[in-house]
Amino acid sequence: AARRHYEQALAIARQHGYRRLVAEQLLSLAELCRRLSAVEEAIDYYRQALPLLKEIRSPRLAEIEANLRQLS
Repeated sequence: AARRHYEQALAIARQHGYRRLVAEQLLSLAELCRRLSAVEEAIDYYRQALPLLKEIRSPRLAEIEANLRQLS
């Protein structure tokens, strides 16, 4: 149920061009997958989020890069 919610929110954010919200939903999906031990999916979501996080100068960028290194 949570995954479906995040995926729907991601689709809406992409449709409307809300880059910050797209990044947030990608991170939510990555973290959910990570908790479910779906490592490859988590890595994919983190990698999709990284360019957006850099673009919006997110304060979470270093944390997310560290998470990605830990999973890779």
